[in-house]
Amino acid sequence: MSPETRRWRQILLHPRIVLPVLLSAALLAFAFSISNLTQVFDRIDEIRFSTIVLGFLLALMYLSMKWLELRLLLSRLAIRLPWRRLVFAFAIAEMTITIPAGVYVQNYILQRMRSAGFARSAAATTAMLLIELCLILLMLALLGIPHWVWIRPTAIAVLSGLLLVLGLLISTDALSERLLPRIRQRGVRTFAEGLSEVIKGLGQLAVLRTALPAVLLAAGYLGALAGAFTLVGRGTGVEHFTYLQAVTVYSFSLTVTLLMAGVLTQLGVIEVAGLGAAVSFGYDPSEALAMMLGFRIVWMGSVWLICGPTALLLRDVMRTTPEVDQTGLEQLAE
Repeated sequence: MSPETRRWRQILLHPRIVLPVLLSAALLAFAFSISNLTQVFDRIDEIRFSTIVLGFLLALMYLSMKWLELRLLLSRLAIRLPWRRLVFAFAIAEMTITIPAGVYVQNYILQRMRSAGFARSAAATTAMLLIELCLILLMLALLGIPHWVWIRPTAIAVLSGLLLVLGLLISTDALSERLLPRIRQRGVRTFAEGLSEVIKGLGQLAVLRTALPAVLLAAGYLGALAGAFTLVGRGTGVEHFTYLQAVTVYSFSLTVTLLMAGVLTQLGVIEVAGLGAAVSFGYDPSEALAMMLGFRIVWMGSVWLICGPTALLLRDVMRTTPEVDQTGLEQLAE
């Protein structure tokens, strides 16, 4: 076995990779066990080509608005780089988003290209995730889920607690001022320094002129995602599936995934969480699973069809000398 093969084998067999994959398989197996698979795949097979095309266009809108939000947040952190580099990193991240912490792949790529430090750019990525989480928690608090009387107060409590903790972290800066000087272990200190830089970056982004357009862009691309989910759900034969139901079901699914802090893979978690929420709306498990799996196929296919060729065309940016490097902390403070 060659050293390269051995290295990849070690990576693929690492518990951080194996355990989430096994969990995803177990969750999907559970979903299959409570559904009629023949009906599920028959319903998925009913999805029309026109629905797939509309889903593709909504995915393109989703990616465009999400990229604009990332570009906005990075620019507010004084990280400015050629659009080709940012598009390449973003495209790779969107293709790996289903794996644990896959969205942070774009920050790793930007660091590898020497375009931005990992922690600096990760502040923008983290802000995007937090904005998404706040919006979907707000939707759950407003819309609720039938028969789940606990969902609204829980969503309100989690949203309030999240905002409170973020406010305290950003305003006190206790990590860098009080804790960092006491940390002696090198690995822990490196992690703490990176976390401190992310928190400082979040503080830079927590101003109205940045937060408002970022929230509007996030609401736009999440709305496009929910629109695609509605179309695909109806395409599986569930004609009475409404847009608000799609917003609620997918908000609950994304909330479960995001609250796991990227530890779990999206695949399987979203499907089972969405299945549970859809059943509460009165849909049987086969209908619910057909909607969730059908949307997964259409959405992931669209994202890969857009991002795959894009990343392939721009792959040379990994080999060229960076035109714009990370700016200094003094510019970040301005």
